[in-house]
Amino acid sequence: MKENEKAELLKVLQFYLFERFARPDSSFLAKKTAQVLALMACCDGLHLCASLLEEVKSYLLSCLQNRDFVKITTGLYSLRVIIEQMLSPCEAIGSIKTNEIQRWFITESVTVYNLLSRVMLFLLDAEVMNRTQTLLRGSPSAGNRSSLSEAGYPAFQLTQALINDVSEQSVNKYNALLAWLECLMESFKRLPPDCNFLDGFCNALFLLSLIGSPTFISACSTGSNLSVNNYSSNSLLSSVCLTSLACIQEMVDRKDLTTEVMQRNLWNLFPILQYHLSLSTGETAMPWSVTNGGQHQVRSYNKNLAETVAADTESQVNTTEYQLKLLDILKSVMTNFFHQLFSSTPLATTVGVDPFRFLGLLHDFTFATLDLDTYVSSLSVWNAFLEFLNVQYCSSSDKLGSSCMDSLPSNLHESLFTLGKALFSRLLHSESANFLETLDQDVSEDGSEYTTYYSSDTPENHDVMVLFRHDNSLNKVTSEPSEYRMFLRETLTTLAAVLGFVPGPLINVILGRYYAAWNDYVNFIQSSDVLSSGGVVFQLRSQPLHRVHWSLRDFATITQTVGFVMDSISTSVSSSIHDILQSLLYCLILNNQVVTHLNSLKQPLIRSDIITVIVENLMTLQSIILGNYLLLTSDQSAMIPGKIPLSAEQKDLLMTQIMQALAAFCLPVNSLPSTVPPPIQVCSARLFNAICTSTLFNESSINPSPKTNSSTIRDIFFQFMEILCDEKQRALLPFNVLRILLRSCVQFLAPLPLEEATVTGDLLERLVLRCYSPYLKQNVLHEDPVVHMLSLGLLNDAVDGMDSLSSYARRHMQTILAGLGLLEELVLCATRILSTDVHASINVIRACTAYLTFFTTYIRVLSQTGAIGSTIPELLGRIIRALYSNSTGSQCDSFIPACLIDRLLNMFLLIAKNRRLFVSLLGDILNLCLYRLLPGLGFRRDMDAVPTDEILPELVFSAGMHNPGSLQLLCELLFAALSEGFAFFFETKPRANTFGNVNNAAMQNSNWFANASQRYVLIKADEFNRIMLVLTSVFHERQVSSSLISFTLDGLCALHRLRKLFDLQPFNSYWLPELMHKLLSLLINKQHDSSKDAILSGLHSLTVSGMTQYEVADWNKSSTFPKCSAFFVQYFLPAFFNTLPYFDGTQQSIVLAHFYRSSQTVSPNAPNPVELIDLSNLDTFGQLITQLVIDLRAFRANSATKTSLPSPSDPEKTT
Repeated sequence: MKENEKAELLKVLQFYLFERFARPDSSFLAKKTAQVLALMACCDGLHLCASLLEEVKSYLLSCLQNRDFVKITTGLYSLRVIIEQMLSPCEAIGSIKTNEIQRWFITESVTVYNLLSRVMLFLLDAEVMNRTQTLLRGSPSAGNRSSLSEAGYPAFQLTQALINDVSEQSVNKYNALLAWLECLMESFKRLPPDCNFLDGFCNALFLLSLIGSPTFISACSTGSNLSVNNYSSNSLLSSVCLTSLACIQEMVDRKDLTTEVMQRNLWNLFPILQYHLSLSTGETAMPWSVTNGGQHQVRSYNKNLAETVAADTESQVNTTEYQLKLLDILKSVMTNFFHQLFSSTPLATTVGVDPFRFLGLLHDFTFATLDLDTYVSSLSVWNAFLEFLNVQYCSSSDKLGSSCMDSLPSNLHESLFTLGKALFSRLLHSESANFLETLDQDVSEDGSEYTTYYSSDTPENHDVMVLFRHDNSLNKVTSEPSEYRMFLRETLTTLAAVLGFVPGPLINVILGRYYAAWNDYVNFIQSSDVLSSGGVVFQLRSQPLHRVHWSLRDFATITQTVGFVMDSISTSVSSSIHDILQSLLYCLILNNQVVTHLNSLKQPLIRSDIITVIVENLMTLQSIILGNYLLLTSDQSAMIPGKIPLSAEQKDLLMTQIMQALAAFCLPVNSLPSTVPPPIQVCSARLFNAICTSTLFNESSINPSPKTNSSTIRDIFFQFMEILCDEKQRALLPFNVLRILLRSCVQFLAPLPLEEATVTGDLLERLVLRCYSPYLKQNVLHEDPVVHMLSLGLLNDAVDGMDSLSSYARRHMQTILAGLGLLEELVLCATRILSTDVHASINVIRACTAYLTFFTTYIRVLSQTGAIGSTIPELLGRIIRALYSNSTGSQCDSFIPACLIDRLLNMFLLIAKNRRLFVSLLGDILNLCLYRLLPGLGFRRDMDAVPTDEILPELVFSAGMHNPGSLQLLCELLFAALSEGFAFFFETKPRANTFGNVNNAAMQNSNWFANASQRYVLIKADEFNRIMLVLTSVFHERQVSSSLISFTLDGLCALHRLRKLFDLQPFNSYWLPELMHKLLSLLINKQHDSSKDAILSGLHSLTVSGMTQYEVADWNKSSTFPKCSAFFVQYFLPAFFNTLPYFDGTQQSIVLAHFYRSSQTVSPNAPNPVELIDLSNLDTFGQLITQLVIDLRAFRANSATKTSLPSPSDPEKTT
């Protein structure tokens, strides 16, 4: 464009911006026009940029003189666009001009701040700002509350003016304020802060954040004649408040602040936040005012935040947004700044904020809210502060418990103690019913939540038993925890953290409430006539239903809390553990009498509460046993911290009482199913499992003395065994209970020495023979495949539970399975499934996956004690090949669902831990994963033939779209294939003649280990290239998952550290530049900005490992720093540029000049390696790549508009 045409266009655009579009209904057109003007200025150079900034400045100052709010808004829109465009210019102008404009505009930051300051004084008035400063610097405290009402008048005055604008159908001043705030926020985000203007801006932000806060709006609407109940008024004022808080957050989130600016921020921010906390909690009175003949009258109106929400439901959304925004700021402040205020008394005095009072206000704010999200966010703020205390005062490893408490400042003990008591009170219905009753508290009838969220029975919520159960859908999605469970988790976690600082006093409070609640529960049961009348009637003795409900729920919650913080209790007041154990045991015996009569209770709410009490009683006993708090000793007088000393007689009595109750809870009665609610049965089975895996129950290790008679305990255990070994009785047990009981008995019986089995026979062999062996035969598979698969699942679960047992126990189980011929029978069953002669109800894919699961578990757990026979690995290969097969006659040619794919991939990852087995199966695994599972992840059901390598990238893209998590699992398996299965792809070259006639053995060994490219030769080229094709296809230009990008890059770099992947010749010569090409393309296309650092780091690692053809041939030559630079500049970049349609030789010379120290343009045909910049440094490399990306974007943009980019004047400056 010619200069005169450009000048004419600029004139027209400025006319439309400042005249035609300076109207409330043209704000969108005004912003777009300002963007075009800023873009033209950036493309033209500094002269036009300076001219545009001066034009906007003059326009704004003129509008201020004319008091034209509409045009002021337009000017602020323009200024904001200029700030954004000139500090983040369009990609079309190139890196040199971008750097020039950015450096120039930063020097103009004073001009921008000065302009914003003048607009601020016009919109808010100097007198208002002075009063606001008085209010802010006199932040409410015990000494100056009397003057708060008068000082708060400016906020009311501004609110009155804004509301009058709304009532007059004019929002001009509101729009100008909002535009000013948005412009200020852009300045805080991009420009360096200036202390000369910071105080004034913070005063304005304080005032504007105050007028839209829920407390202020509620106070004005209740105590004055202002109509702020209007929805429009509330919405506008809330927008001003939230935008003001967003500006404050920009200040807090800046990480590049000097010490002076940081202290100035502290001086401004903490009074603002303290004032908001003070108002929100009702600690400070909120003034309101009405005018009367020029005189203002002020009264105090005090209303806390909880009452505001209850009184005005229309403001609930705005209130929640305000709270969460305030908490976002508080979390950053508590993480990054509060420790300075807390650690320095002089600084706290200068800022004018008492840290302990600030913590008190935060405490009140936390427990005033009735919103779960706000409450959880508040706890995250406290956790940040507790983490600071832990680092500051408890960082030494020897500072635990009381020693950590002793190191805390004395005046902090009371604050933390108060916090702990409040957290504990929030758990109790009797004290926090208004909060707790609003939470979703779903409890299932079958007790599944106690095996999903609280047990290792289902690791990571992926229960493999679903593969073996005919009645469960594979696509069943595990539900998320209820709101109440999330509340419990967060509250108990924070409470445990507080206990680390003030254990003694807080534990006394918890235990005091526990014993009181326990006494109330015992009295309630005794007064309900259950025990005296034989359970015919369950009476409540005219007690109010809600009081009974609260009392029962409190006891259940307190019991759960005691179990959760048992470690702190044992450390601080270990003498109390024995009393707790006795109370739990008494309660268990009492519940044993109550549970069978629950059906007579007509109130379902109370019935559910009693079930919860019994469940928590069982789970707390389980935590005591699993926590190893019980210690068998002959010296009862010995006080061991954290332990409950028990004699052999006490131990036997304890176990007998517990086992009797568990038998009553779990087992059928008189050949009839138990009427005990399923949650109680499941938790009883889990407690039985804890006992069976505890050393206390192992007679040979804990009770060698023949003086102690433990026949009662053994009789009860034999009672469990008889029920499990009887087919009819076993069928009466709920499946989840049966599963846990079988697993428990196997875990107990397997470690028993052979001499223990001489009297009664091998109980483990009997259990396997009765419970598993009869149903794992070919005839059962043919006649009743449902029972067969269910039994296989139970056996798989039992074997999996032995993973942590001794080698003797695992060898014992392996011997029994082999001796009974069970393994051979299972191999025959699996072979039959692979044939066409199977029951019509069998889903072959599901059955193959189930057998693959079992044999994988068997090899992982039991085969570690001996050599693996050839039968099972060969069978695994056949199963995998059957799943892969897509021939016409095979039953395995149906579609594999994504839920099964995840389970298969997880199993293969487990197999990878057995390197020898993994290598033997790797070929079949890769075929299945790449040709069957990958199409399934991409929902490509229309593929009749084996996919070719040409369409693998498209399959990867499709899988990333539909199942990114599963594709990440597949990539993890491919990484395992290249690391654990390295021997499958490569073999070591013979050492002879590798080093010629080198005589120095040390040098020979050094070179042998240093040059991976010469040590190995690729023997499986097709499989290796296929894996690399899939992994590099993750970086597809249409890939949407940034987390998948980062994960794959991390995996490749980890593989390089482990196996020197980037140095291997097959990868280095082809896949390394291919991967670099894809990563650089992602940066140019602005894709996955959240993973930009990972992409740059990965690109740098590849560059450092890159070798030219000359270097590959002469690998033994000593390398210097230009090596990676020569590869990148002379080899990779020219090849990359040749793929760009908008790039020619002249433009290549311009870009390549950045990578040379010489200021002259270097021809790409004859580069001088001596002058190359060292790219081995990541920071230098990142800076140059950023400039390269900007230049390439500029060339691409200019190519589209047929324009050219001027040459950089001095490439040296860019480094």
